[in-house]
Amino acid sequence: MRDIVKVIIAIGFLLGAYLSQSPYNPFFASQTSTTVSLYAVEDAKVLSLYPSNNYGITSVTTVGRPYETGVGLIYHYLWMKFDLSTIPTYASISDVYIQVYCEYVGKTGFYELTRGTADTWTETAITWNNQPAIDVGAYDSWNVLSAGSFRFYYGGASKIVDALKSDKKISFVLVPDRDHPSEETWSNWRCREYGGGFQPTMLVTYTIPTYTLTVNFRDQNNNPIDGKVSVIKDTTEVVSDASTTGGTWYGTLEYGQYKIKGFYETQTKETTVTLDTSKTVTLSFTALVQYTLTVVVKDQLNNPLIALVYFDTTPKTADATGKAMYTIAGPVSVSVTASINVGEQTFETSKTILVDRSKTETITITRRFWFRFFINYTDGSLASGTLSLSNKESLSVSISNGYGEAYLLDGRYKLTFSASPTIDLGTIDVTADKDVYATISKETLESTTTTETTTTTTVTTPPTVPFYLIPGPYIYILIGVLVILGVVALIVRRKTK
Repeated sequence: MRDIVKVIIAIGFLLGAYLSQSPYNPFFASQTSTTVSLYAVEDAKVLSLYPSNNYGITSVTTVGRPYETGVGLIYHYLWMKFDLSTIPTYASISDVYIQVYCEYVGKTGFYELTRGTADTWTETAITWNNQPAIDVGAYDSWNVLSAGSFRFYYGGASKIVDALKSDKKISFVLVPDRDHPSEETWSNWRCREYGGGFQPTMLVTYTIPTYTLTVNFRDQNNNPIDGKVSVIKDTTEVVSDASTTGGTWYGTLEYGQYKIKGFYETQTKETTVTLDTSKTVTLSFTALVQYTLTVVVKDQLNNPLIALVYFDTTPKTADATGKAMYTIAGPVSVSVTASINVGEQTFETSKTILVDRSKTETITITRRFWFRFFINYTDGSLASGTLSLSNKESLSVSISNGYGEAYLLDGRYKLTFSASPTIDLGTIDVTADKDVYATISKETLESTTTTETTTTTTVTTPPTVPFYLIPGPYIYILIGVLVILGVVALIVRRKTK
């Protein structure tokens, strides 16, 4: 016995593990029956003896086939109308009963329930002459022997379904047994005006049909991919963030209209479906792939720049060739911003790039070039004045203690330095950040040398020129001192001998 219990427990664990991995969601998986009680909204008796009279407003009425001397058998029918609007249109009808209450039996006999073929009558206008036709057959019958409640079964569920899809009204008629038309029978029955639960009542048992909804996730190549599914009915989220397995989720849901939302990576897709049978919907997404975006940052002269590059909010630093690399799942659009510091100025540019494959894109920063000017005289003194640049544009650069700087456009500039007269320092070609050194002869007021040295944009402070590299009397003084020291050393050495 213990071994059997162990086997059952093991099977239970295995089954639980299987279900936990299944994409099946058992929401609304089981059908539950609902029974509603519908009171007659209209009822009235029709009488063959007075075929033009209406007997609609009464709390108790006679139904049957009583015998009257000199007249014979008189027919009394009770018409009852019910409103089905509280039952869902798509309901599956299982049982229908019409319950009526007999207050008094005058002559025992059989009564049967049948259906009226139209619902256009009203309880204040129906008569024997204008009553709609009734079905030929009976749906149920009772031998009424005493007062009490009688429940007649109605087996025409299809007629209920038809009524739900049209005017949502249905009529029934309580009549004496038509198989024995010569037999007398009559009794008194309570009408809707009587109230208190004794009025004619229609008892309907129904279920809401359920169907299987299957949701497939597919990529652009129709391959299954996994994501999350939410299912909404009206404004209620009946399935929330259910995971697909192998690209599929499925569940059993009640009949109705649903909004299906699928989530994959940053993408959202949605559709609607009327679940009136088991259905499958497919949501298509663009599958994301890891791509490498390489950005080459250059200036307008095609010089590579060691720039700071932002890929959306992720910073990268370009290498010496201007390249910065970024890996991202795509296809996706990436905002790229590249910037460089030139001296104390910053230049940048932005570009939005669609990353739908690994690719290389060039970003060009249009910028100015940082020029530092070092001007001294041949005697080593530092020059001060105004350096004028012309041709490409006109600029004036203040030179103080031999130093000045400017931010120039690419191209050629002519240089002149203010003196009396103005000194021509020649021309420079602006193709990169540079340091320019100029030496001026005080005697001739002419430039003896002008040299250019390329710098990088990472230099942010101007260097000072060591005094010992400046041509002038300092060199000669240093040489003289060294000579004197050498002579003194020789004299000391001879005296020690």
